[in-house]
Amino acid sequence: MKQLVLAAMLMAVSGTAMSAEIKEKGAYIGGAVGASEYDSDDITILENLGYSIDDSDVAVQLWGGYRFLRWFAVEGKLAHLGEYSATDGDEVIDLEAAAITANAVFIAPFGGSGWDFYGQVGLGSVSWEAKSSEGGKLDGNELVGTAGIGIRWTIVPSFTVSLGLDAYAWESDEESDNVDESVAITKLGLQYNF
Repeated sequence: MKQLVLAAMLMAVSGTAMSAEIKEKGAYIGGAVGASEYDSDDITILENLGYSIDDSDVAVQLWGGYRFLRWFAVEGKLAHLGEYSATDGDEVIDLEAAAITANAVFIAPFGGSGWDFYGQVGLGSVSWEAKSSEGGKLDGNELVGTAGIGIRWTIVPSFTVSLGLDAYAWESDEESDNVDESVAITKLGLQYNF
């Protein structure tokens, strides 16, 4: 534990001592990979029927945006939200989802240290598909809302690393039933600032 505290203190000190001049405006692109967790109204129903649920996977995000002000940016984001499954030993149900969103990003810099907090909100479209090993299939495109928070460190003016949490939520229409679904992603990202 002492080593982790010491490492965090050294990162903070070196980030302050070697801080790069942060670009207050400009375009950027980035990507992230993270652990995702799926939640749905259907999970409780399937668990009650004796299904075993695999509700975690790896998610991948790609984004591009423009920072208009030191504290505000707009970006578009493409995300593979993961693949999830449920099985009762005989039937296997697989679900896969991907989203494309437009986001407003609000940034709170720590002076000129290269560190900042960020928060984002957005809307877009999620595409999902559920398939059963017994031949059934459901799919759809729904309106998705997204929100996220995180911390970033701009190591040099061109490169920023980030650690964050994103959430996606939508309502799918499955055979005339409305089902609330969501995916939460804990991610590590890298961004190139033009």
